[in-house]
Amino acid sequence: MDKLTRMLPIRACGAAVAVLLLGGARPSPLEAQLAKDFPGWTVDEKAQGDLNGDSVKDWAVTLKRPSEGGAGRLEPMLAIYLGTKGGGLELHTRAPRAVCIGCGGVKSSPDGVIGVPTITPRGVLELAYEGGSREAWSDTHKWRYDAGKDAFELIGRTYVVRDTLSEDGHMEPGEMESEDINFSTGKMVRTLSGKGAFTCKVKPGVASAKLAEFDYEHFTDIEQLFVDGSCKK
Repeated sequence: MDKLTRMLPIRACGAAVAVLLLGGARPSPLEAQLAKDFPGWTVDEKAQGDLNGDSVKDWAVTLKRPSEGGAGRLEPMLAIYLGTKGGGLELHTRAPRAVCIGCGGVKSSPDGVIGVPTITPRGVLELAYEGGSREAWSDTHKWRYDAGKDAFELIGRTYVVRDTLSEDGHMEPGEMESEDINFSTGKMVRTLSGKGAFTCKVKPGVASAKLAEFDYEHFTDIEQLFVDGSCKK
């Protein structure tokens, strides 16, 4: 026992003293807030940056916990915390369906949260999904905070697919290899194997998606209504 610990009065109490006596570290503001808001959940990934342009650091965190249905299943969560001027954190968005577990096929982690967050220097939240089997794909969705609506809106998506059995990774001639969509402008650049890239307009509708209500696994169905058929060659 070190000198400082011996000098503590026996009747002393409080979190700081308890941490010192146990030899542990004081939890960070994020850890303390997560323990309050999501007891029983485990952090999978986290990213820090300024999401709302107030020069205060915010957090995007993915979590998981055993499903209430049991059978060894896990349920995911995406949580967005906005920092306050006083140094605290406020839970702004819960988005349980914006991420998923076991939805990426054989090339994804069976128990990791699919939808890894990053926050760009320009304050854009990016969620990166990866998976596939023979056709390996990566799918990055981009979200921006709208102060007027006090919500995160979908502004872009970049999708890339490659054939793992092909020597050069290219898809069959004429098949789509990538899409880069700007939902704010309605423009998309689509690349077809052997035919190169071309630009076209995307039907309106997807850009109205809000992060709190977003369902990634259902997004493909929604996207077909607004993307498929509007950009063919």
